[in-house]
Amino acid sequence: MNIQSLFVQGRQTVYANMAEAVASKIQDMRREAVRDMFSDFSLENSRLCSVGTIRGVHYVDDAMAENVNAVWYALENVHEPIYWIVDGERTDTERLEVLKPWMSKVKRLICVGAQDELRAALELEPDRYITVQTLDEAVRMAYLCADEKQTVLYAPLFPGRGTSESSESRSHRFRQAVNEL
Repeated sequence: MNIQSLFVQGRQTVYANMAEAVASKIQDMRREAVRDMFSDFSLENSRLCSVGTIRGVHYVDDAMAENVNAVWYALENVHEPIYWIVDGERTDTERLEVLKPWMSKVKRLICVGAQDELRAALELEPDRYITVQTLDEAVRMAYLCADEKQTVLYAPLFPGRGTSESSESRSHRFRQAVNEL
């Protein structure tokens, strides 16, 4: 079955079908295995974690969103206007234009380091694009620009710079920057 036929059914139906498929697989599992699986679940590493609200602006950490599909999901699930912080080094050739439909939600794209290829692919006007040098600067810039009932979303889109930077360390840096506001 191709994705187009699923998409025509509607997003709600697709999610319900996926949940039904998972539920049918879980029925075959032993209760102990399910209990062990959920007891080992860590909320700190989950997706779209709320970091807090400052001056009516909601800060959301999705440091694990290091590819187009993950960012698509994050943008899809944030319902307020977004200040999106992008970080990392582009290492793949994923199609960035898939994110174009969600750019109407994005008030500003705040990039750590030059991301000219991203800006061009998303066809953003210059006044909707900011370049900074560090994640701390990006958080401060979002703090200065965002208004009440808006969301600052940290969804890096690209893997971290260097081999030692994990999504957990990026998440920690984002949360620390927000806590220092």
